[in-house]
Amino acid sequence: MIGTTKTVQGRYFVFAFGSQLYGRQMHTIMNYDEATSSLQVWSFYGDRVIRGPLRYDTERRTYSGTSSYTDEGSEFSEEITGSYTDKSSREKAVVYKDGKLFMTRETEAQAIEKAD
Repeated sequence: MIGTTKTVQGRYFVFAFGSQLYGRQMHTIMNYDEATSSLQVWSFYGDRVIRGPLRYDTERRTYSGTSSYTDEGSEFSEEITGSYTDKSSREKAVVYKDGKLFMTRETEAQAIEKAD
């Protein structure tokens, strides 16, 4: 996956990336929910909206979350774990399709400085 990330009004993270698996552009919006101390995540795939909160442990700098959805008659569930520093993040997602391991996805992101 190759993608871009932007912040909007200092409250939202907006991701756009190309998925090799699905052969299309995908989008995600995130914002922090103070009431639940979690990052709310909405992913847009075709005409679907998939929601799943991420719970953060700010002392350990880790996070985890789950989501589930139906696609073309199959039931999917994802378990996400990750860690972060001030300059990078790593994440692993384990995806199940109809209760069986379908795929794993590992990502790493590095902060870059904006060029003058």
